[in-house]
Amino acid sequence: MASVGTRIVGESGNQYVIERLLQEKKPPDIRVCLANNRTEKFILKSVHNFDYYHDDSITAFLKHINVLWNGFDETTPCEPFALWKGVDPVIKDSIAGLTDIDPKKRLTAQEILNHSWFQGVKD
Repeated sequence: MASVGTRIVGESGNQYVIERLLQEKKPPDIRVCLANNRTEKFILKSVHNFDYYHDDSITAFLKHINVLWNGFDETTPCEPFALWKGVDPVIKDSIAGLTDIDPKKRLTAQEILNHSWFQGVKD
């Protein structure tokens, strides 16, 4: 299991810091993790008891990411998030703001916390 602050080099050569989400017996109410899936970055967010199939461990989370990573092939291509059907426009807007190709246009941590997707979420 990776410890807090461990740097992992992905296939693209980019480095990502993976924070251990469940360090205490009492998990946090809000967990936000940036995961790399091909060229798209996705934010996985949950409020109150984010559950990876009833297994509260980072291993379960990484297994879930692996399923997402390997779940695309010729019959199920990886589409840009903006083209996904059935996804709330507010969520699409927040993801687009976080993954803009121009770093100067990307939302900051404070801007995403002020985004309407997070309105009503308590610390």
